[in-house]
Amino acid sequence: MSDSIMDRPQASATIMAERRCRAYCSLAPLGMTSEDPIRDPCMRIILETPRLRLREIVADDLDFLAEMLGDADVMRHYPHPLDRDGAQVWLDHQLSRYEQDGHGFWLVEGRENGEPKGQVGLLKQTLEDGDHPEVAYMIHRPFQQQGIATEAAQAVRDHAFRELDRPYVVSFIRPENIPSQKVAWKLGMEPERMIQRGGWDHLVFRVERDRQS
Repeated sequence: MSDSIMDRPQASATIMAERRCRAYCSLAPLGMTSEDPIRDPCMRIILETPRLRLREIVADDLDFLAEMLGDADVMRHYPHPLDRDGAQVWLDHQLSRYEQDGHGFWLVEGRENGEPKGQVGLLKQTLEDGDHPEVAYMIHRPFQQQGIATEAAQAVRDHAFRELDRPYVVSFIRPENIPSQKVAWKLGMEPERMIQRGGWDHLVFRVERDRQS
C-alpha cells in the first residue's frame, strides 16, 4: 500500500510525460485507438479485469487524486492527508516512475463508465538489500469493501510475473492495517519480516512467482 509521499520528483516530470503522451497518441498502444469516442488517447491502458481498467495517471487526474489523498480515512496509515499541492507532487512522482521504471501507480477506473476508484500499481522500492517490486493499492473511500483492491492487485501481480518476469512481488503494510493485509493474503502473500520505512513499522508480505504458476 506504500509510496514515498515526501520525495519530490524532478521538475521535468510533467513535460516528459507530455512528450511520451504525444508518442503514445501516434502509436495507439495497448488497445487504444484514436477512434475511441469517450477516452483521451493519451491515457495509456495497462490492464483490464472484468470490472476494472488500469491506466497511466495523467495531469487531468489531479482533481480525483487530491480528493482521495486528502481524505483522512483513506490516508490514515500514512503520515498525514495531502493538500492539493501534495497531490500534485504525488502525481508528478508517478510520472517520474513511468519514465524511470516503466511502471508506478496506475489509476483504477470502472470499465463501464470510466469512473475513477483508486490507484493500484507496481512500484520499485529500494531497501538496504536492494530493489523490490511492490504491488501497492489504495482505493478511495466510497469504493472500498467491494473487492476492487483485490481484483486490481491480482491483475498487477500477474502482470509482474508474466509480462515483466519478476520472480516475486512484495507489499509493505503497516501492522495495524488489517484490510490491506487481507488483500495481501488473497494475493497468496505471506508476512516475511518487519522493516522500518519513514519511521514506521511495516510488514513485508511476499509471494513467489513459482507459487502462482
